Amino acid sequence: MGKVKQLLAAEAIVINGETRHFYVSIGVTDKLQSSLDQQIATASQHLRHAKEAGGNMIVDDGDDE
Repeated sequence: MGKVKQLLAAEAIVINGETRHFYVSIGVTDKLQSSLDQQIATASQHLRHAKEAGGNMIVDDGDDE
């Protein structure tokens, strides 16, 4: 996943004459939960932590303990 983040950040895109760069924050989990809703909630919590930490990062189960 880090490679995806690097590729997006490395490419500039021109929109209406203005150069833009894309940055990405990702929250991901591979820990099996008791329901899909709980699985999504865990990934969403990781995403929230990524954004609160400044963005442009990936937070997974190992980062949130």
